[in-house]
Amino acid sequence: MAVRRYRSIQALRGFAAVIVVIYHALRLWSDNASSHPVTWQSGAAGVDLFFIISGFVMAFTHHEGQPAGTFMKRRAIRIVPLYWLATTGMLIKAGIMAMHPELAHGAGHSALSVPYIAASYLFIPYRDTLGQVLPLLSVGWTLSFEMLFYACFAAAIWLRMSAIRLLAPLFALFIIGGLAFTSSAIMTLASPLLFEFIAGLWLGNLAKSGKCINRTFAVAAGAVGLVILLTVPLPSPAARAFTWGAGAFLVVLSAIGLERGLRLPAWLQKLGESSYSLYLVHIPIFSICYRLLRGAFNTPHGAYLIVATCLVLSLGGAVLVHRFVEIPLTTAARGWVTPAAFSAAPPDSHSTIASFPYAA
Repeated sequence: MAVRRYRSIQALRGFAAVIVVIYHALRLWSDNASSHPVTWQSGAAGVDLFFIISGFVMAFTHHEGQPAGTFMKRRAIRIVPLYWLATTGMLIKAGIMAMHPELAHGAGHSALSVPYIAASYLFIPYRDTLGQVLPLLSVGWTLSFEMLFYACFAAAIWLRMSAIRLLAPLFALFIIGGLAFTSSAIMTLASPLLFEFIAGLWLGNLAKSGKCINRTFAVAAGAVGLVILLTVPLPSPAARAFTWGAGAFLVVLSAIGLERGLRLPAWLQKLGESSYSLYLVHIPIFSICYRLLRGAFNTPHGAYLIVATCLVLSLGGAVLVHRFVEIPLTTAARGWVTPAAFSAAPPDSHSTIASFPYAA
């Protein structure tokens, strides 16, 4: 019998968001510290965990008969409003930095242009004036992958095909084609990272089948996966999906196997619910942390203070944004999708994991 809700997956979202926050906090320290640089590259593996979870959630919560258009509208409702709001905040900040460069810190800011701004809002990879393929809200690069995945998943629904059977060869062809157009910003999406969504789809289908995973094997898989995620340094772009992606696969597989009888504290569920807000708002919050703790960058143990402050403020801000911004925005956005599109969905699609926007 298949499990109806995976609370462990909800908790993993929160875990993924937290290690990304820690990774970026240490980057903030290292970019501004005069000495004693501290880095933890493995924190970036939270993104790979997001991508595996995203594929899992789409496969697990999708039900036959849902139109492709309805699927895309539901995904857009979960992703777009809060992302656009956060991007607007970064646009305002970039405008202020352009007028008052003395307020800027770190590696600098790309010059603003209409194509760059439009691409940032529309999830289109665009090479900025610094040569980076990053949107105004830097973490938004992952959402470009998410939107590509959702569009291809919707195509599978429209064609009435198995998502894996369509997406696996399609992504393989896309990645091969990308080798010939390496200079194009849009082809940064032609990455082996796409296979992480495929792995997540496979895990989602496994969960829906109701097949049991041996608990001893699940514990071992989770332990190995966590070691890979938390200790393996940054691999090459081509190898990332097969190192960090493999670790994320094992962790999610472990969660599926351990779900039955698993008891998790309520705060872990709340952290998972707030993970999208945490992922988007921690970068703007870091600007506040920098100004509050500017003097700590010149102390030997300042990294601990920087990370702790960034984490606490980001977690607190994410909970508030989720409760008072994300939920009202999402509720309001549902006005442009007919109520029947939501009431027609089966109970599982209203579970806590169905609300996951990534990742997403």
